[in-house]
Amino acid sequence: MESGALHTAVIPLGIVAFGIVWNAGCYRIAGNWAAKSDARPEPADRLRICGWIIYGMSLVAAAVVFLFKLS
Repeated sequence: MESGALHTAVIPLGIVAFGIVWNAGCYRIAGNWAAKSDARPEPADRLRICGWIIYGMSLVAAAVVFLFKLS
């Protein structure tokens, strides 16, 4: 992989990595909420959904940045 191609891929990969870390954090927090005996499941489920939405948006943003850099 030449230097230009590597530079083109770094930012999209960083965006995807951010989405993965964000989603994992949401699942970790949601798991802690669900483990509490008095917690309702709805907030934890909403947080998991939010994590997947942010992850999906990061994939779209990475694709847009990658295509923009290629053109």
